[in-house]
Amino acid sequence: MLFTDDDLEMLERLKKPGRHRRGGLFRLSMGMLWDGVRWITGALIERIPGGGRGKRALLWALVIHVIVLIIGAFIVALPGESDLPEIIAEVVTTPVSVDLEMTRLSAVKQLSQARPDASAAAASVIRAETEAVMAAPEVTTDGITPVGIGLGEVGLGFGLGSGAGGGGMTVGKIPATMRGRCIPGERARLLHENGGTPEVEAAVVKSLVWLKDRQNVKLGHWGSQYRAAMTGLALLCYLGHCETTKSPTYGETVAKGLVHLIETAKRNQGRIGNIGNQHWTYEHAIATYALGEALVISRAEGTEIPDLEEVHKRAVQVIIRGQNPDGGWVYGYTGKGSGDLSVTGWQVQALRAAAHAQVDVPGLDAAMRKTRSLIAGRQGPLGGFGYRQTEDKYSLTGVGILGLQLLGNPGKGELQRGFDYFFQGGPFSYNTESCDLYAWYYMTQAAFNQGGKPWETWNAAFRDEILLGQDRDGSWAPEGSGKSDQAGEDSEIYRSCLSTLMLEVYYRYLPATGRIN
Repeated sequence: MLFTDDDLEMLERLKKPGRHRRGGLFRLSMGMLWDGVRWITGALIERIPGGGRGKRALLWALVIHVIVLIIGAFIVALPGESDLPEIIAEVVTTPVSVDLEMTRLSAVKQLSQARPDASAAAASVIRAETEAVMAAPEVTTDGITPVGIGLGEVGLGFGLGSGAGGGGMTVGKIPATMRGRCIPGERARLLHENGGTPEVEAAVVKSLVWLKDRQNVKLGHWGSQYRAAMTGLALLCYLGHCETTKSPTYGETVAKGLVHLIETAKRNQGRIGNIGNQHWTYEHAIATYALGEALVISRAEGTEIPDLEEVHKRAVQVIIRGQNPDGGWVYGYTGKGSGDLSVTGWQVQALRAAAHAQVDVPGLDAAMRKTRSLIAGRQGPLGGFGYRQTEDKYSLTGVGILGLQLLGNPGKGELQRGFDYFFQGGPFSYNTESCDLYAWYYMTQAAFNQGGKPWETWNAAFRDEILLGQDRDGSWAPEGSGKSDQAGEDSEIYRSCLSTLMLEVYYRYLPATGRIN
C-alpha cells in the first residue's frame, strides 16, 4: 500500500472531532484535502490488479498527466496580442522646408490627376517657376527677309483642329465639329468612314510616345530654338487624340506643356514666344491656338486650369491689336505694310479657336471679318493664293482655301479653282521635291473640310506617303524637299508634329463645308 503508518495515524486523528492543526483554518483545510486525496487514491490503487508493478505504472501515468495539465494552464494564462497594454503616443509636428521646384511639379501633378477641385490648390504654387526668363525687347522687323520657321512662303502651318479628351467629359459643352473623337467608339468609326486605316492610328500613337520622350520634363516645353511654337504644336497633337490633363498616359505631359505656355505668357505681358526673334508672331499664334483648344476641353471636363482663361484672353488681345488695317498680320505684330498670308493663316486658326472657346474679347468678330476680305483678295487667276499680293503660289493655296472655309461663306467657285490648281502639282511623294509638309498640312485640312472629290483625291495622294515617312521610333525622317529644315534646331519636332496632325485629320474635326457627316 502507498500510505505509510504515519498517514494512517493522521487519518485516525482526522476522525476525532474538535482537533485543529496549527497554521490556521486555510492550512488545516488544505491538509485535510490532501489527506483525503491520498486516502482515496490509495484505496483505488489497492483495487488495481498486477501487484506493485501495475500500481507504479499507474502512478507514473498520473504524474505525467498532472505535468501536462500544469504546462497547459501556463500557456493559456500567458497574455496574447489582444492583452497587450494600450500605448498612447503624442503626435509632434515639425516644420517642413519647401522646395519651390518640387512645389511647381506638384501643381503639375495635380493637373494631371485632374480632380475638378485640384486647380484651386494648384493656383497658389503654379507660379513657382525656378528658371526665370527675362523678356527681351520687342524688335520691329517688318521688311526684313524672313528666316527660320516661316521663311518666305513656307513658315509653319496647319489647319484648325485638335481634340477633346479625358474621362468624365460633358460632350455637349464641346463645339459640335470637335466631338467625334471624344465619344466612345466614334473615333474609330470616323477613321474608317473617312478613309483612314489601322496603320494611321498606330502611327499617331507611336508619334505621341516619341513626343513624350522629347519633352523637357523639368520646364515642360518641346524644342529649343522655338519653344513656344513646338510646345503648342505638340499639345495640339495630344489634344487632337483626346489626351488631356486627365489622360492616364499623357496627363502629366499635357499639364507640363500648358504650365510652360501659361508661365511664358505671364512673364511677357501676354506675349508667348521668344519676342526678341522676328518669328515670335508665329510662335504666339500657335501657342494661343493650343491654349484655346485646352480651354474648350478643360471646361467640358470640369477641370479648371489656373490662369488658363485669363492668359488665353490676353494672348487673343495681342493678336487683335497687332492686326494690319488690311486685315492681315506681319512679323512682330507691327500693323504696318501689306499683310503676310503665311503669318495670317496662323492668326486665323488662333482666333477661330478663341471663338470656339467663346471668350469675351472685344473686336474678335470684327478682326475675322477683315481677314476674310484680305484672303479672298489674294487668290490668283489660276486659283492659287499669293503671299503679299494677288498671285498663284502652290505653298499658300491650302492656307487660302482653309482660311476662307473657317471664316465662313466661301464661294464654291473660288474653292474649286484652288483645289484644281493644287492637284496639278502632283504626283506627290514624301521622298521627292514635291513634298512640302507646310503646304500638305493646310491642304489636308482644307480637302477634308470640303469632302467629296477633293478629299478623295487628296486622301489617296498623301495618306500612305506620310505613313512611309515615319521612322521606327515614331518620328519622321527629313522629307525630299528638306523644307522642314527651316525650323532650324527644331526641325525634327516640327516635321513630326505636322505629320501627326495630318494623320489625326480623320477624327479631329467634322467637315465644316461641303457635306454632312
